[in-house]
Amino acid sequence: MKGLFNNKLGITFDNAKTNLNADYLPVTQPLSPYQSKVLQNEIEHIYSAFITHVAEGRHMNKAIVDSIGQGRVWNAMDAKRSG
Repeated sequence: MKGLFNNKLGITFDNAKTNLNADYLPVTQPLSPYQSKVLQNEIEHIYSAFITHVAEGRHMNKAIVDSIGQGRVWNAMDAKRSG
């Protein structure tokens, strides 16, 4: 993204940070290993909450919902067939 901002749009960035992760989810550089781990943990937390709500709403076992979903996108017909 940094190349796009700098070369195509003429936008540059200056940083002033109060700690190592003050620029969490930066668009101008790759994530640090720590930032990647934090983001992955958040994704897993959100996905767990989602499949919990789906399981409760459909009166299904959470493990079954997880095995059906796995983050895939379903069209309406296939989703209905899967419950």
